[in-house]
Amino acid sequence: TSILFPIIVIFGIYVILNGHLSPGGGFSGGAIMGAGLILDGRLYSGTNDMAGEVGHIRLADSGPEGYGKKGSFEGFCSGGGIKRLGEMMIEKARLDGTESILFSETEITAKTIAIAARGGDALAKSIYDTCAERLGMALSILIDILNPEAIVIGSIYSRSNDLFDGIINDVINKEALS
Repeated sequence: TSILFPIIVIFGIYVILNGHLSPGGGFSGGAIMGAGLILDGRLYSGTNDMAGEVGHIRLADSGPEGYGKKGSFEGFCSGGGIKRLGEMMIEKARLDGTESILFSETEITAKTIAIAARGGDALAKSIYDTCAERLGMALSILIDILNPEAIVIGSIYSRSNDLFDGIINDVINKEALS
């Protein structure tokens, strides 16, 4: 059996990130973060079909909204969440008089923010730093609960790992039991 979507490998448990298994067994990705657990090769759904919905973990009292919950894992770390965090931080930066190339963007997306961050824009870098901190926090929670042997993440992380890695590793080293 081949796995064709991003996974976190955890001692034979697979957590699917950045997409949902559809009722027909397919996979649909997008700007949201979905999750599921596969135990012993089978989808584990839990008592009410909500097992493994890590995107709904609240990481802060406030922040970008993901699936109706402000400050959630999905709110901070999905492509749509990075966009919403960017919009929030851009608005604040404008009010504070901060300069940013992002002010001239016609459409703010996780991709446009990443491009600006790689180009040296301090605000864009700060947006990704915030996402990286929250991703590190969320992974630390999963590490503490599931004690994984390895973690493999795809989607937004695989396209922007250069903007995430150092901070994620620092947070995990500080927060997770190992």
